[in-house]
Amino acid sequence: MRGEYAAVTSWFGVLLIVGQAGQTAAVCFYVARDPQRARGYVATSRAMMLVTGAVALVCGLLAAPVLAHSNSALADVYRLIFAGSVLGFLGGSYTSSLQAGSIRRWNLARLSQPAFGLAGIVLLWRLRLLSLNTVIVVLMVSTTIQLGYAYYWCRRSELAPGHFRPELVMPLVRYGVTQLTAVAPATVNAYLDQLVLSQIVPPADLGRYAIAVSITLLPVPAVSAIGNVAFPRLAAQRTVSADSHRLQRAAMLTSAGAASAILLPVAAIAHWLVPFVFGPGYQGAVPLLWILTPGGVFLACGQVAGDLLRGLGRPGLVAAAQGLAAIFTVILLIALLPVAGVAGAAIASTVAYGVALAVMIRSLWRPAFRPLVRTKQPPQAGDHGTGEREASITECPTASRTENTWGVSMTIRELVRPLPGVRQISLLRQRLTFTGSAHYWEQNYAQGATSGAGSFGTLGKGKSRFLNNLIRERSVGDIIEFGCGDGYQLAMADYPSYIGLDVSRTAIGLCQQRFADDPAKSFFLYDGSCFTDRAGIFTADLALSLDVIYHLTEDAVFETYLRHLFAAGQRLVVIYSTNMETSDTAPHVRHRRFTPWVEANCPGWTLTEVTRGPNTDYARADFFVYERA
Repeated sequence: MRGEYAAVTSWFGVLLIVGQAGQTAAVCFYVARDPQRARGYVATSRAMMLVTGAVALVCGLLAAPVLAHSNSALADVYRLIFAGSVLGFLGGSYTSSLQAGSIRRWNLARLSQPAFGLAGIVLLWRLRLLSLNTVIVVLMVSTTIQLGYAYYWCRRSELAPGHFRPELVMPLVRYGVTQLTAVAPATVNAYLDQLVLSQIVPPADLGRYAIAVSITLLPVPAVSAIGNVAFPRLAAQRTVSADSHRLQRAAMLTSAGAASAILLPVAAIAHWLVPFVFGPGYQGAVPLLWILTPGGVFLACGQVAGDLLRGLGRPGLVAAAQGLAAIFTVILLIALLPVAGVAGAAIASTVAYGVALAVMIRSLWRPAFRPLVRTKQPPQAGDHGTGEREASITECPTASRTENTWGVSMTIRELVRPLPGVRQISLLRQRLTFTGSAHYWEQNYAQGATSGAGSFGTLGKGKSRFLNNLIRERSVGDIIEFGCGDGYQLAMADYPSYIGLDVSRTAIGLCQQRFADDPAKSFFLYDGSCFTDRAGIFTADLALSLDVIYHLTEDAVFETYLRHLFAAGQRLVVIYSTNMETSDTAPHVRHRRFTPWVEANCPGWTLTEVTRGPNTDYARADFFVYERA
């Protein structure tokens, strides 16, 4: 049964890839690049996949008797699994869109299918009902569960429901077609050996080969998490700097190390492991496993390299690498299969994976630093001047160098975090060393870190755009901010007069240095326990709090901070924060509902406006505007 199952699922995988027409990568790319139209991209991509999927489904149903060699029972299995591909097409757009906004939710949706599928297979085995037909039914049921789960998280992340938008079709088609040209040869490299063997060798030989391939794929889910994190983050950036090479090098070395650490020990004990797990009849899979082990490392690293290139907006280079590897696969299969049989297929796969990886690494290391998207940005509502002025802020030599260094170092940690157990170990380490919010931020800045991702890129620009518009519309004369941080967010602001307070002495020093020539800005060290301002010295038209409240983990600190914030605002208080309770966060993060506290303890203030923030994640921060009654 293993040989037939390998053949059926291999052809099913090919059908999914062809029917999805590259839209899984396209929707992730554009949801990350253009979050304001995320719902439209998801809905449009889903409709497109249903059309292309229907064509692929018809072709698959017609080909079922040929693939089954006129075996009517096996042909029915092919028809069943091909019919269930519609679920995969529907779920593809929802699952992929989550990758752009929340890696955690994307992983939950992605892993729901194999988790439920494995549970169903174990149950069938215990009930002695395990057969090819029942396994396929379990696959369809688990795919349905994944579809529902992904849609649930899309609704929670406000990525659904949406409506089909014709103007989004061409961008999705262009990216999808380029992606498909890369995926098609990659699919040849991944499946051609088993597809060919399914037609020319006995099922028992194919079963042993499938076991060897399955074992060498063990590192792929863990290592691919690195590329899965990097892809949407690179897609969200508009430019590529020299520091990007550091990120790429670290990602590739980490993936190679992780893949080797997983696979080499398994290969070392394969002589005893394979017969013990699968039975003595599969001893012949051990030599195949040894041949495929380097290929398994190459394949895992190649997926990361491909995600890096796709995130940089260069999927065509992935297509070229995989196309060259596909040529090697075909030539080597023709040359080696008559001589070495299934061992020849193993050699062909390993060489092809190595060729693809080498070409993609060469493409990553090529010095091509240019804008990811060569489009002239039009002026946004509320901007002063043109889009070029806004770009000049982020490209000044000093700020750019620090920002890129921060982006690389932080992203490396985020790349590794999805690996199994890494997040849990990291949280435990942080909880053991956490001694309070004020000490945490002083230590953070003293070690050269920054205020966080919210001060840069799309998030930083989105906050500045909202605040600059608000200040002009409300004729605000001066601003006082409780939690100014390192000043990167402030550099994008257009404030007539500004006072910045922060608990970190290092952060205040950074701001004093950064704005040394700006007479409109002043900075002071803030200690809530030593702050008493009965004379109203520290007051302004607008009191501001950006990304601070959910970092106040202590109740006393939280309440004192809010009292000082609202006491400092003469007309307006603007808070940018989450307003919900969530768990499983880092020790320096505590999401909570702050609006009930303000309503109960600040009777002179009224919440007059809540505006959605630029972040698309579920734990999203929004703008809360309060006016003094």
